Amino acid sequence: MLLRDHRCMAGEPDVWTASAWLENDSDGVLRALTDPAAIAGWAPVNFEVDGLAGGRLAAGRRERVSGSIAGIGATFDVEVMRADTKGLELVADGPISLDVNYSFAEHDDGVSVHARVGIRRRRGLTAQLLQAAVAALLNAGALARALRKLEDSLGAPAPGGVFASQPEFVAA
Repeated sequence: MLLRDHRCMAGEPDVWTASAWLENDSDGVLRALTDPAAIAGWAPVNFEVDGLAGGRLAAGRRERVSGSIAGIGATFDVEVMRADTKGLELVADGPISLDVNYSFAEHDDGVSVHARVGIRRRRGLTAQLLQAAVAALLNAGALARALRKLEDSLGAPAPGGVFASQPEFVAA
């Protein structure tokens, strides 16, 4: 007998969020989120971008990234849906599918950044192992830590810093 979670069948993602107030502008935050050299400084996992000709992630582009999570090698096709001064939105499709969204709201003294990562469930052993590993990282606060590192890479921390980090839904 095989037991399946109803969310797996519906395709509903497990979602984690974190927010930060950064002393910078939207352009500076966008550059830090789309430049692979800058991403290496704040991303919670190491990865390599294969053949990024333009140097930065840009809307409408597809890139291939590879890396290792919990000792499991994985390759993802990344489609950048949006990359502008309002935010960055992308889908990383591989053994698991990650919906990633950073939205910005610029103010006179900085920019608020709201990060959202959703994991869409897939079938297969590798998918289940990677999903569990990524969920464990996110449950342990990897998204909030990534925003703190992003803040550090941009310069002086803002008075509010990272002000929220929570899973909206945590898989059992």
